[in-house]
Amino acid sequence: MNALRKIALSISLIGCAHFIFGQNGNDFFSYPAVHTINLNFELQNYFDSLDYYKLQDNETGIEHYIKADVIIDSDTIPDVGIRFRGNSSYDHPGLKKPIQLDFNEFVSGQDYDGLKKLNLNNSHLDPTHMREKLMLDIFGELNLPAPRVTYSAVYFNGNYVGLYKAMETINKDFLETFFTNDNGNLYKCEPYMSFTYEGEGQDAYYDNCEIRTNETENDWNKLVDFIHTVNFTSIENFAAAIDQKFNIQAYLRAWAANMVFGNIDTYFYLPHNFYLYENPLTNKIDWITWDLSLGFGVGFAIFFKNNYDLAIDYMPDNAITERPLSYYCLKNESTRAAYFSEICSLVKTKFSMNYLSPKIDSIAAIIRPYVEMEPDTNREFTNFDFETNLQYGTVNYELLGVVPGLKSYIELRQENVKKQLCNLKWSCAANDFVEFVDGISVYPNPGTVINVKFHIPAEYTSSQFTLYDMQGKKAYETSIPNNAEGLLTLDLSHLKQGIYVLKSDAGCFPIQHKIVVTGE
Repeated sequence: MNALRKIALSISLIGCAHFIFGQNGNDFFSYPAVHTINLNFELQNYFDSLDYYKLQDNETGIEHYIKADVIIDSDTIPDVGIRFRGNSSYDHPGLKKPIQLDFNEFVSGQDYDGLKKLNLNNSHLDPTHMREKLMLDIFGELNLPAPRVTYSAVYFNGNYVGLYKAMETINKDFLETFFTNDNGNLYKCEPYMSFTYEGEGQDAYYDNCEIRTNETENDWNKLVDFIHTVNFTSIENFAAAIDQKFNIQAYLRAWAANMVFGNIDTYFYLPHNFYLYENPLTNKIDWITWDLSLGFGVGFAIFFKNNYDLAIDYMPDNAITERPLSYYCLKNESTRAAYFSEICSLVKTKFSMNYLSPKIDSIAAIIRPYVEMEPDTNREFTNFDFETNLQYGTVNYELLGVVPGLKSYIELRQENVKKQLCNLKWSCAANDFVEFVDGISVYPNPGTVINVKFHIPAEYTSSQFTLYDMQGKKAYETSIPNNAEGLLTLDLSHLKQGIYVLKSDAGCFPIQHKIVVTGE
């Protein structure tokens, strides 16, 4: 442990830029390179045993571990509990199954850098190995509760298995790190927690939620009361009522991020992959994001026409009963505006090629050698798939259909979200709903010196107004400053007499107006 403790803390492309309150895992997740993790099993048939216990876990819900000495970089941790985990990710070919390390399972009180558990995720369904990494890093930058993640090259008894994402476990260590306390109730919401009210008895929610702390007390009163508030508050009073019991602004930010980054494997579409924490310091429930492996449009082709055109105000049929939290947030004027504002912030900052492209290139340079040396029997995608999917090339994969290129998805999704905001009459500049001008006022017309009056919100302002003759040839063009508003004067005295069409693509909709030039 001493060798790892000596590593200077830093925010790096491999480490996670997370606002850390506590100390658990700080050294591990700030490590400025790919970790080496070697699992040394004494049991000769360790893989068969892990596989057998995984099947037992699925049937009984009881976790079974086997022992291994674990070497992380230069530090040896003896008698660590090892088990296979995961649902669909367990279908990954070969030995590269998702893994959980429990440092405390066989040696009471043992941890590693303050972490009692660590998850090793195999990047199932992601040719780039970085979709979830990119999203979780940004969640950290946005100060949203979510696990930290870094990379590790994993070995079984000295034999290289493959590149994994080493991910923080949502447990008391996480609560202490992020919230500076671990005394409240923590719930894991699986398999489908919709927040539909099923009565005042807490046992009605046991099939879709599991309490992970304070199990002995097993008091769900605050959670049931929250669900009641979600379902039985008027739309007009929803924002004020929910804010008393729920960290609503952080939730709206997390929802916006999942929507913009194209992860449908969460509440608004498939209602799972999240935890809830009853934070005793605020007396509110906090939303904790979990499992972002299908980010950047993976899996869209099964449900939607294109990977990039998911509606930002998407709600399922019968949303008032099936997704009441989404329904009321979008119906209430205050929470709807706050949600759209978070979307605007993302498409103008974090979710852009300027911001993400250098990160993609830098991470790719670091993990590429570990991707390339994975044994063929443990591969889900080829090296060519890795390289092309980082950029603009698609990869076809079984039921997923097309996995979009990472950079192409960012470009297409950003433009699509901007267009959706525009069509919904939301102005990021005004931070409000506005009535966009679908046309322009032109006067005098006919004439030779023409005044063009217009108003276009800043984020959609075009820099050009172009005049075309009746043969479609460009006759005149002028630039306007961004966020131009008011009057533009066009001196067209040099043009021949005739009919022209003035066009601009500014605003939500194409603008064009017929102009008659009288000539000299």
